[in-house]
Amino acid sequence: MKTIVNLIKEASQANDLDSDAFNDALAAIQGMIGQADGGFAGVWFSEYSLSEKENPWAQLGKDERASLIIRYIKDELQHCTLSPT
Repeated sequence: MKTIVNLIKEASQANDLDSDAFNDALAAIQGMIGQADGGFAGVWFSEYSLSEKENPWAQLGKDERASLIIRYIKDELQHCTLSPT
């Protein structure tokens, strides 16, 4: 079984947020933290999605991407904790 650290590394290596590599790693991370819905992640990462002229995510270094994924995980955990069940 992959660790969350391995999955963060995998996701940060993907140059495209729409790639299977990114989405598979992020889905596995979400499973580890108990999130079954990708809606929050879609909104969270939308700032870095492909636009007509550029790919902001691809312009970031792998360390920057990893830091953003860690920040997303923290925000997701807080969102899950604060959301009514």
